[in-house]
Amino acid sequence: MSLALHSNVIMGQSKVNPMQSIRAISSGDRVTGNPKEAAQIGVVTSLSTQSSALSQKAENAGHSISMLQVHEGGLGQIQEQMQKFRELTVQSENSALNENDKNAINAQKQSVLDTIGQIKEQTQFNGKSLLDDGFQMGDNSFSSVGSSTESLSVHSSLDEIDESMDSISELRSQNGAVHNAVESQMNQYSDSAIQHQTTLSRIQDTDIAKEVSTLIQSNLKEELSIMVQSIKMNQNTALNLLMPR
Repeated sequence: MSLALHSNVIMGQSKVNPMQSIRAISSGDRVTGNPKEAAQIGVVTSLSTQSSALSQKAENAGHSISMLQVHEGGLGQIQEQMQKFRELTVQSENSALNENDKNAINAQKQSVLDTIGQIKEQTQFNGKSLLDDGFQMGDNSFSSVGSSTESLSVHSSLDEIDESMDSISELRSQNGAVHNAVESQMNQYSDSAIQHQTTLSRIQDTDIAKEVSTLIQSNLKEELSIMVQSIKMNQNTALNLLMPR
């Protein structure tokens, strides 16, 4: 191959625009918005939208779990107080107690009921009372604890107390079932969001190693082309000097 032809071949190869690789490396994006990339842009937009939606759903589920945890915490505290209340009731039925003893026990029982009222009032999530008002989560409706405890007094029977405690236990069981379901949904949303983001990254993110290699090759070809042109010019100059005048 002649030097001129070799030079033309190299020049043709070096016409690859290195700025494209530079832009890809600097931005980190393989998809640059070129009209020729319309199909890829559509896929990237769709995946990005789906990923954002799934991430939001996972976040919403996380908030629901937090609310359920607050609800469960309040129910657990009330159940502990109810157990104390029951024990005091059993104790007050001791026939060996005098009137002063019974009055003292009743005062303790009233203190327990006051504590239950405070727990119900203070168990809130984002300003919403969870135990006094009850709440709705999806298809699950959590009833108010008030319906189970407000009818209690220091004179309530063991049967009434046990019925109230059973209601609290049912609410805790319901809470546990819903918590498991919501946590499962959150994990599914999170996993799907990660999968979408991984796919998006494969399509959109620049292959840095490849682009750097392309840039280096482009620079080498450019330098080689310049060198060949220089050699060619030197040869022409030498020939002109040797030619007879």
